[in-house]
Amino acid sequence: MTYEQFLDCTPMELNIKVEAHIQKLKTESQQPIVNAWWTGNMVRIGIGCLFDSKVNYPDLQDLLEPKKSEPMTAEQMEAQVRCIAAAFGAQEIIIDEGEVETCP
Repeated sequence: MTYEQFLDCTPMELNIKVEAHIQKLKTESQQPIVNAWWTGNMVRIGIGCLFDSKVNYPDLQDLLEPKKSEPMTAEQMEAQVRCIAAAFGAQEIIIDEGEVETCP
């Protein structure tokens, strides 16, 4: 943030920027731990595939480019929206052309 940007910020904007910076530092500090966990998990899978035929070591291509899922149908999308809305405690859902439905 430049000095001019600092002078133009409101206290609320400054607070948001500070919180975002703190979250970024927290994420960066946890990254080595996450990487170590992934390394350990891959070693565990590698050792497991030596002793058990049911365990398969993932291909590098699968790790670098995860498989894309099939597109959802309109009914599946609507069901997903209803589940998310219910999870967030929505009272009403607007579906097609402004049609309002109440959540269960």
